[in-house]
Amino acid sequence: MTTNAKDRVRLQREARLLAGWHEVRTWVPSKKDALDVQALARERRANASLAQSTIGKDMNPKNLDKMLAAIAVQGSPDSSSPSGPVLDALSEIAAEGDVGDVARGFQLFAHSKPTNAKFVAAHIPAKILNQYVFKHRGLLASSFFKWESENKGWAEGLKQALRSPTTFEAAVGTMASAIAKT
Repeated sequence: MTTNAKDRVRLQREARLLAGWHEVRTWVPSKKDALDVQALARERRANASLAQSTIGKDMNPKNLDKMLAAIAVQGSPDSSSPSGPVLDALSEIAAEGDVGDVARGFQLFAHSKPTNAKFVAAHIPAKILNQYVFKHRGLLASSFFKWESENKGWAEGLKQALRSPTTFEAAVGTMASAIAKT
């Protein structure tokens, strides 16, 4: 899917707003003032301080450290994908059974790198299925496929629930319990 510059800007704006960022438009009296404001905005975006964020306060410290380390290397050429380390960290957290921290870790990432949040969110249902449902809970793929035949929108539902760790945890718990009963 190729998008033009106008669409990319719109999508980036939507992602930042969804992550809780604030858009500021202002008039200044000189070109120098405009450059100063732009420089300040660049600095603040670059330093979207995770330390100032309260998102990680409810996370298991080990999981928080894992996510902060992964976010710090976002875009590293050493990874097969710009978000590879973040996706790996979320996989590990899901495999350990800490579903609430998967959502909190995603929120931490989305706050820091809002323009890549949609990409990461798209991978979380698979992380939950493979790492939590199959690996952690030990449920069978055949049970999942039977359940899925009646629940086609499950992945979209999980992505929608990501913005609330409590809702996400409940959705995953309900899903896993239903799969276990099939």
